Amino acid sequence: MGKRSEADRELVTLEQTAGSAMAYQVAQIYVMRHEKDQAFVWLERAYRQHDGGLPYLRIDPKFVELRSDARYQNLVQRLGLAD
Repeated sequence: MGKRSEADRELVTLEQTAGSAMAYQVAQIYVMRHEKDQAFVWLERAYRQHDGGLPYLRIDPKFVELRSDARYQNLVQRLGLAD
């Protein structure tokens, strides 16, 4: 909406204040911003934290654009969510 720098600041604040409890949600934000590498950084963090959102990874429509990426397939396998 033309407020990229404001959104960037808010995202940094979210990472600092809630990153230890909301890594999955931070990953969602990055994927919606089409920043795949950062989305995977936060998905890996969510994995290490045993984030409660991860079981929804396969059905979460926000992550559709990541599904063809080998990192996504690897994470799905590690989570035991592979077909």
